[in-house]
Amino acid sequence: MDGVALHLEEQAQIAAVRVEVVLHSDGSVTVFNDGRGLPVDRDGIEPHKSRAEKILTSLYAPAMNGLAIANALSQQLNLKIFRDGNVWQQEYRAGNPTNELMRAGTSSRHGTQIHFLLDPGIFSTTEFDFDSLSRDLRTLASKHANLTIKLTDERTTD
Repeated sequence: MDGVALHLEEQAQIAAVRVEVVLHSDGSVTVFNDGRGLPVDRDGIEPHKSRAEKILTSLYAPAMNGLAIANALSQQLNLKIFRDGNVWQQEYRAGNPTNELMRAGTSSRHGTQIHFLLDPGIFSTTEFDFDSLSRDLRTLASKHANLTIKLTDERTTD
């Protein structure tokens, strides 16, 4: 199972009923789930970090390791959290935060969105195979009866 499907497996376990995956023409991927949204409060052990940042930068939470792995393998990753009426944002480059998690506005939505671009310095190819990903997502959906997954491919084929 690839990194997108692994991330979705984790998200399915945290109250999401809808997941959207978009393969963009620039090679990046956006994954959104309508779960509770990653926690935005400060971490108890490392109070200089939010819990969301800790989830994206360490392997401390076995149920969330896919996010840290996806972040570490990405050239860039943008995180948006919709939680408790607020929108929170943080950017990462090569697995490291470039800024603190910041409140960026309000929203009635809830959930987590990541937009990432795999690092071509790590992978020989950074292109996702639509058929393989689609198959993995169907398998995931079959394990979670109440989960709806939408896969959109915006890439053009010539």
